Amino acid sequence: MSESKGVVYMLTGTSCAERLAVSLFTLRKHWDGPVTVMVDSDEDAKVAALIAADDRAGIDVQPFVRKDVQWRHQAYIQKTLVPALTPYDRTAFFDADTAIVGDFSKLFNYDWVITSYSDWQSKGRRIANRCGWWYGRGDSRLQIDEMVDRVLADEVVVAEDGTGKVAWRLAAAGEVVRTTGYPAVNTGVVGFVKGCPLGDRWHKMTCAGEGTHMTDEIAMQLLYPFATECEVAMLDDRFNHSPTYGKHPDDIRIIHFHGQKHLKKQPGRSVWEPLLREAMAANFGGLRDWAGTWDKWVRALLDGKDPATVR
Repeated sequence: MSESKGVVYMLTGTSCAERLAVSLFTLRKHWDGPVTVMVDSDEDAKVAALIAADDRAGIDVQPFVRKDVQWRHQAYIQKTLVPALTPYDRTAFFDADTAIVGDFSKLFNYDWVITSYSDWQSKGRRIANRCGWWYGRGDSRLQIDEMVDRVLADEVVVAEDGTGKVAWRLAAAGEVVRTTGYPAVNTGVVGFVKGCPLGDRWHKMTCAGEGTHMTDEIAMQLLYPFATECEVAMLDDRFNHSPTYGKHPDDIRIIHFHGQKHLKKQPGRSVWEPLLREAMAANFGGLRDWAGTWDKWVRALLDGKDPATVR
C-alpha cells in the first residue's frame, strides 16, 4: 500500500482568505496532488467553500475542533494540531500567506522538516530574547529551562551542507567558532510524517507557552535541536523565503509573506500583488466576486489606496 502525500493549509480567521486563495493559485502550478484546508469555524468554512467551488483549486475542506485558548494567540496552538489531524501519511504544511514558486518535494523526504529563517541564529538578539521568554514555563517533564540554556549556549557551530539542509555540531576543544547558535526557524512551512512523536511534543510545548508571542515557532526553536525520536531535517530559506530578510535569492521554492508583508511592505508587494492580479484575472476560487471582503490591505489596494497606510 503506497503512502499518501498531500498539502495542508489551515484557515483560522477570515482575514487571510485572499492570501489563501492566492497561495492555492500558485500551488496548483507546481502540485497536482491532494490538498486539504482545515477550518475551525463556520465562517472559515464558508470562505473555504467559496474557493472549493472552483474545481481548479481541487481542495478538500476539513473541519476540526479548536483548542480553547486565548483568542490573540489561538492560531499558534491550532497549527500544532495539524500533525495529528492530517489525512495524509506525509504532509507539507503551508501558512496561508505563502506563494509556491518551485519544487517543494523535499518537504516529504524526512520524518520532520523545518525551515530556517533567513540567516538568523538563536543567539541573535531577537531570537535570544524570544527564547528567554520561556524561562519558568512548563513542568519538570518538559525541561524548558534546560532547552533555553542549551539553545543560547556558545558551543554550537552551524554550517550548510551544500544540499539545502543545515547541519550543526559541537565545537571541538580549542576550535575557533565561526558562528554560534542554532539556525532560527519559521514554522510557516513544515513537513512531517503522521504519527511522528515530535508533533505531540510540539503541541505540548506550544500549550506551555500560551500567551507568549510566536508561541509555536519558539516552541519548535527550543525543541528541534534535541529531537532524538525522529529524523529532523532543516532546509534553508529557499523553502521559506522572506521577501524582506531572505538570504538565498536563487532557486526560491516558497515565498512567505509573514507579518502582512504581502502588501504592507514594497519588497513583498512587488511579488504578491502581480500574483493577486493574475489570480483575479483567472477568477481562481471566484476571487473577482469577493476579493477585498476580508483582507483590509487587499480592500485598500482594490479601492486605489496605498495598503501601506492601513493599520
